Amino acid sequence: MMVSKQMNSVRVPVNRYLERIGYTGSIENTNLETLTALFRAHLSSVPFENLDVAANIPVTSDIAKNFEKIITRKRGGWCYEVNPPFAALLRAIGFDAHLIQAHVLLGPPTGVRNHACIEVRLDTVPYLVDAGFGDAFITPLALDNRKPQYGGNGYYQIIDTPEGPAVHRIDADGVPQPQYRLILTDGKRAEVRVEEFEPWSAALQAEHDSFFRTKPFATRLLNGGPDRANVMLHRLKVVRGGVTEECDITTEERVRYLRELIGIEDVPYPPLAGPQAQ
Repeated sequence: MMVSKQMNSVRVPVNRYLERIGYTGSIENTNLETLTALFRAHLSSVPFENLDVAANIPVTSDIAKNFEKIITRKRGGWCYEVNPPFAALLRAIGFDAHLIQAHVLLGPPTGVRNHACIEVRLDTVPYLVDAGFGDAFITPLALDNRKPQYGGNGYYQIIDTPEGPAVHRIDADGVPQPQYRLILTDGKRAEVRVEEFEPWSAALQAEHDSFFRTKPFATRLLNGGPDRANVMLHRLKVVRGGVTEECDITTEERVRYLRELIGIEDVPYPPLAGPQAQ
């Protein structure tokens, strides 16, 4: 097993990263089985969370700084924080992986190119991997497949639109619900350098009334999924064995659940910035 490897002048601490996500399997074969196992391990250990953003603590897409946040501080982050380090880990292991850009289709329209995800090419087949979208697919999706695909926690479908291919989650009634649209350059998915995400990250942090600034959350898979824990400002939601349990929680309970269910010890305070905290 390799100890570290360079990626864009950033040293990737492979062993420490694998230890952080609890991955003990082989990394000798860069195949779909290994990719899926690494993906599930990452989702189970590194939470998708916006606690720093909601507390008005600046965040960055810088890979080295997010290695420290994820590995040393045992935190997670939003897509700009967790997907670049995960892509770097995959590349250091030997996967043909790179970052691509997307536009989230949940909520009101925004001019911000507000999502970073990962394309991994296995031989000639491209797959979509995303460690920074919360309750989404937990098995890589074949990017060139337009049929419904099982994503480990339900079915998903990539549907072509005039603006580009969009990832949809198929709801209980069989209706595809749009999640995000991949951004094309000259009609193709293009690799995006991590530094290109920095202005979009800054723009999202500057939107004081956005979901990320006003609604702190943290979520992760439980034991590889599809069970999941979600801790919000005043609400707890846990899915186990297909059964969903929800309840209101106090501020003290929120801190406890962030530690016990999500694994976050250094909970940012205050929980919200600005007048929403009152």
